[in-house]
Amino acid sequence: MKPRMMAALFGLLLASPLWAAPVARFDSNRIDWGTVYEGQVVEQRFVLHNDGDDPLQIGRIRSG
Repeated sequence: MKPRMMAALFGLLLASPLWAAPVARFDSNRIDWGTVYEGQVVEQRFVLHNDGDDPLQIGRIRSG
């Protein structure tokens, strides 16, 4: 293999982690609870997928 081609392939191998990134995706981007009255408890399950090629780290979750 030619030295230039070998150097280019080596460079691509080293640079590939730079493109790796997590990509968060929810099953749905909308939730409709209808009318919620004061004191009423509502629950919702969120399904989160990581469509990226790097680990997805989740932190500092707060309810609103």
